[in-house]
Amino acid sequence: MKYYEKQTIALSIGVLFFLLVGPRHSLGVSEEDRDSVYNNFNNYSEEQGILNKPNYSLYGSAGTNNSGRSNSSCIGGGDLPSFVPDLLSSYFKAAGEKHNVDSAMIATIYAVENALYTDSSLDSSNWRISKIHSNSWAVSPGNAKGPMQFLDSTWNGHKQEGPYLYESGKWTTNEGPGDGIDVNHADDAIYGAGDFLSSIGAKSGLSLGSAEQDFSRGTDLITIATVLKNYNAGAGTWRDGGVWKYLKNGQVTAWSSTKQTEINGYIDKGLSIYSELSGLSSGGDGGCTLAEDIQFQMFNGELFDHGKTLTSVDSVLLHWTGGLYSGGPSQFQSAIASNKACGAGGCSVQLFADKEGIVWQMVPNLETATWHGCQANYNSIGIEIEGRGESDLLNNEVQKQAVISAVVKLTELFPTIDPQQQDPVNLSGILGHIETDRVGPCKSGKPDPGENYLEEVRSSIRRSIEIGGDKEGDNDE
Repeated sequence: MKYYEKQTIALSIGVLFFLLVGPRHSLGVSEEDRDSVYNNFNNYSEEQGILNKPNYSLYGSAGTNNSGRSNSSCIGGGDLPSFVPDLLSSYFKAAGEKHNVDSAMIATIYAVENALYTDSSLDSSNWRISKIHSNSWAVSPGNAKGPMQFLDSTWNGHKQEGPYLYESGKWTTNEGPGDGIDVNHADDAIYGAGDFLSSIGAKSGLSLGSAEQDFSRGTDLITIATVLKNYNAGAGTWRDGGVWKYLKNGQVTAWSSTKQTEINGYIDKGLSIYSELSGLSSGGDGGCTLAEDIQFQMFNGELFDHGKTLTSVDSVLLHWTGGLYSGGPSQFQSAIASNKACGAGGCSVQLFADKEGIVWQMVPNLETATWHGCQANYNSIGIEIEGRGESDLLNNEVQKQAVISAVVKLTELFPTIDPQQQDPVNLSGILGHIETDRVGPCKSGKPDPGENYLEEVRSSIRRSIEIGGDKEGDNDE
């Protein structure tokens, strides 16, 4: 396999979480403890002296979950369940759209901060509407205020003017002139929470994660569970051997036993409530990642990011790796990144299908441009399939099914990919490197991923899409 790209790799600069990232929910925590974590970050590398870029993942436009409701974890303005009062739902949706944050995430924070749960299950019968109309909210022992429980210092960095009016003693969904910014105004606080959540990693398309995921110091994994931890205890908090820690006056310090319990409970309750609000199940992805029968994982290492974006998404380009990688995606990443045939920045690709049938996302965003296919670099999503040659690929049924599922899902996420097309000249449809190589400027003569493999996979992809379409139409009269 030969790659081509002569542009120098752009330095990937970390997302800087340096706006007040201390704990939001401050029950039992002293002011000194809170202040000490504001400028410490869980993705900071002391060895490198840089902030590593968090793992954000774009999975295309909004999908639907099993309930048929638009999945709000895919886009900021997704629908919330009907049991969320219309007034609040409008606030959550508006804040989500403005800050590109999942509206279910904002609603989850509101629910947890206002104790709208029973044994970690959402209590949908009481959304504190009376408090919204009275602007009367509890102040925590740590002086956190308003419906989203902001500390003054954090509020000052993220306060926003909400768009709605307070009329006749009630908040409405009528837009009007500014009425002042107040942490106790529901629309202001929810808008401010959207801004703050965006700053601590709550972008669209995050996977759910779990309370058992990697929260170690230095990890750059960002999930819904990570965002919950960041909102409660600050992005400078990490978990070491089951103990939550942070830096206090430059010294590694364990949170108090009360705070340990609080952080764990906040994540557990938040995940449970988020699942109910978004339609996701624990560990699920709500249709925002690849097909249900595929093991799809974000690579938790250095992602390929040349600082460029695809100009269009018209094709999927399949490759074989030409070798096996006992070290998994880390070894694969290192191997092709050092291949200077693609230019000074090395070679790269969006997806890597390993021999175990796991498809790894190797970029922070599926629309991140990578150097894998010469003239196709700016309008194709590349999949590198682990194998020494066509025989390896043909004989690995688990991996083959994973690739088929991945491509089917990509055609759903990006409707511009026409699965019926296989046009290497205009770079559209489902293609193999062997095909684009023949007509492009690189002409290396490489045969990957093999003509027989291509034919079998393309046929299966098309048949899968046809069957899926038939199922959708089964109830038509």
